[in-house]
Amino acid sequence: MLRFALLLGCVAALSSLSGCGGGSPYDTVPVSGTVVMADGSALKGYAMKTIRLTPNSTDAEARPASGEVQEDGSFKLGTKTASDGAMLGKYAVFASIMKNYPPTPADISKTWVCDPAEIEIKDGMEPITIKVSVAK
Repeated sequence: MLRFALLLGCVAALSSLSGCGGGSPYDTVPVSGTVVMADGSALKGYAMKTIRLTPNSTDAEARPASGEVQEDGSFKLGTKTASDGAMLGKYAVFASIMKNYPPTPADISKTWVCDPAEIEIKDGMEPITIKVSVAK
């Protein structure tokens, strides 16, 4: 009987050590959307199109997310894998769009402006639309 009580006590102690934490600090939520030109027209004729979110936080756990824009303008963001989503928080939005692959100097010299320029990633958010234009 004493052995059983000791065994039960050890199991209880070990169980309390494992806890039932709230998940990894690197948990992500699905984020998808569409990229269009500033006038709402389709983003056509570009060889490379990527959307990147950079954390607006000094939080050491914050991670960037990015996604390749498909021919129809759709994208899914990924942090650890290609489409696992983004971590919750506020981000600056950037676009890398190039006519040629490999890119030419003219492609590289273009700066794209995104609208919205900042976005907050929340759990359960709807797909987002990002409008892009070449900076003047």
